[in-house]
Amino acid sequence: MGSRKSGRCREENHRGGGEIETSYRKERHGVTGCVRERERETEREREREREHERERFVLLNDTKSNEKPLWWIPISYTTAGERNFTSTRPGLWMRGVRSYVADLKLGADQWLVVNIQQTGFYRVNYDEKNWKLLIGVLEDPSRFEQIHPINRAQIVDDAMNLALTGRLDYWIALNVTSYLVHERSYVPWKAGLVALGYIDTMLSKGAYYLEYKSYVLRLVQQAVSELGWSGRADESVVRAQHRVDLVSTACHLEHKACLEHAVRLYTNWMLTPNPDTFNEIEADIRSTVYCVGVQAGGAREWQFAWDRFRAASAPSERELLLSVLGCTRAPHLLYRYLEWSLRNDSGIRKQDSVRVFSAVASSAIGQPIAFSFVRANWDRIKQYVGSVSTLNSIIKVVTKRLNQPHEYEELKKFVTENCSELGRPAQQVLERTAANVQWMQRNYDTIVQWLRNAETPSGAA
Repeated sequence: MGSRKSGRCREENHRGGGEIETSYRKERHGVTGCVRERERETEREREREREHERERFVLLNDTKSNEKPLWWIPISYTTAGERNFTSTRPGLWMRGVRSYVADLKLGADQWLVVNIQQTGFYRVNYDEKNWKLLIGVLEDPSRFEQIHPINRAQIVDDAMNLALTGRLDYWIALNVTSYLVHERSYVPWKAGLVALGYIDTMLSKGAYYLEYKSYVLRLVQQAVSELGWSGRADESVVRAQHRVDLVSTACHLEHKACLEHAVRLYTNWMLTPNPDTFNEIEADIRSTVYCVGVQAGGAREWQFAWDRFRAASAPSERELLLSVLGCTRAPHLLYRYLEWSLRNDSGIRKQDSVRVFSAVASSAIGQPIAFSFVRANWDRIKQYVGSVSTLNSIIKVVTKRLNQPHEYEELKKFVTENCSELGRPAQQVLERTAANVQWMQRNYDTIVQWLRNAETPSGAA
């Protein structure tokens, strides 16, 4: 390939992002960056191609600099001019080198998508111009389907995960997610919900969680309205799962109609003469309905779910009820539930105690209660469960939301003084919390500003 008319591929090392970040070798999940460089050729060619300036790309294989041998990376790609998402055959290979030159024959204002249908096991980062071009086509309801749904999912997933590890500005990554308002395919939505989940967890205890909720609700509300609550007899498994995911998200974010419908279904079940044998709530939405029913109610609704757990014989129903019992917002019920998980006569098996702690710690209200309970009752918990792996799992689930410096110090003190027998897993919990703290310090202000900007008529662009 000639160097003057070509894209240049270069492998570099861009470490950063604290403990969240993992290396290419460690996760078998590399990052290939694509950087656009304007290239003018000879004066004669410049005149001839005045309106068709060539673009030169630098592809970056983000493998650690001290790792050898470097991976061979298959590069499949398409452009706005080609839009060929059918062929996943590599157009070129990065053959274990740090830099490579390739002619991509791309116009100045054409987008590029690398890794067709995500057949290569690597993430793709672009320069700012290409990200903006991709955002432009995705945000256009008449054009976003020019990109294959698997690659739409890849773009969302890559952007958010690159931002997570500090390789991409969150302003760009969140701009990518805004197109989901008119997305109707399952795979891109799944990628979006998973990627937004970390932000949800980190912001859930903060002053600007309402702005986050408002943003995501704007994305999901039309899709939820179209999918509804009940499936058709001929509905595909993918569409059914799409409904479950979006309804669950809408209720989690307190969508008014979603909450009202879920409460109505739960209340009707409570009024059934024999609720243990007659339950009209569809199996795939029971988790959402049960949780909302318990969350919106009080002691009566919680006791009803507890009684159903004690009476249930199907393992799947018992596990589901154990999880939703932690949805209550009443602190005294959460403390009661944690207490009962340490009693032999409660009906909760010792191996299910982790599920109880996880259920309680799954909300911003319950997490500090669960962490406080663990610290106050650690010797009792150790004696009751008797398993190091179970103890490690409990520590892991009750500390997932910790992201403030003082919370890290509290955890460090507790682990140092009480968890020497837990070994490396306890240290990993500390490392994860430190990464959460670093993430908040690095990204919180940017994300808050983006969310506040997204509420204005001009959007977040």
